Amino acid sequence: MSLCRRLGSDPDVELKRLIGKLERGVIHAQQPRLSPPQCFALITPLIDARLRSIQQRLQHDSLKGLPAAHKPG
Repeated sequence: MSLCRRLGSDPDVELKRLIGKLERGVIHAQQPRLSPPQCFALITPLIDARLRSIQQRLQHDSLKGLPAAHKPG
């Protein structure tokens, strides 16, 4: 289960929270508290969730464009 689903919010909200954490822990910190692997570990689940959301939307949109299946009978 994705991080965003576990937290019960959408990927955009989680991305904003992540950016805030990176600003506090890395960008504006005198001594960075997050290593590059820790930053990557924070970002990866959000990227994955966002990509899944985009893929689902594209699949849904492509299915809407298909003609209705012929039902014998």
